Amino acid sequence: MLTRGCKYAIKSLLYLSSAKKQFSVKEVAAAIGTPQAFTSKILQQLVQAGIVSSVRGFGGGFSVQDEAIKNITILTIIRAIEGDSISTNCFFGVDECTAAKPCPLHHLYAPIREQLNQKLFNISLEEILRNKQFKEINWIK
Repeated sequence: MLTRGCKYAIKSLLYLSSAKKQFSVKEVAAAIGTPQAFTSKILQQLVQAGIVSSVRGFGGGFSVQDEAIKNITILTIIRAIEGDSISTNCFFGVDECTAAKPCPLHHLYAPIREQLNQKLFNISLEEILRNKQFKEINWIK
């Protein structure tokens, strides 16, 4: 359901949030098992969205502020990487699917999409980090 970019972004943020320090792109990529170049691109998108902080140069890296962890939701992350597509795209991928010109599933899928958006908006990084299963499994790779 989620693109590879969204999955990498969520994993990156969980990794960055699990420690109170800065990490290099190389460290993040190695920890979550992703290509370094793609991880760099994802982290830069998260910086541009104001979700992640970055410091250039020696001793620099990427980090997430403690207070931000409470407010960063899965939907916020998805929108930073993919834009509003999860909130607006047609189930069938029809470009001009609207209430006025619906695809065959539009009226059935629209409420499901709205519920999904609401659920993803209500799941924060903090909630995931506190989850017992998150702590018990090797979620990173």
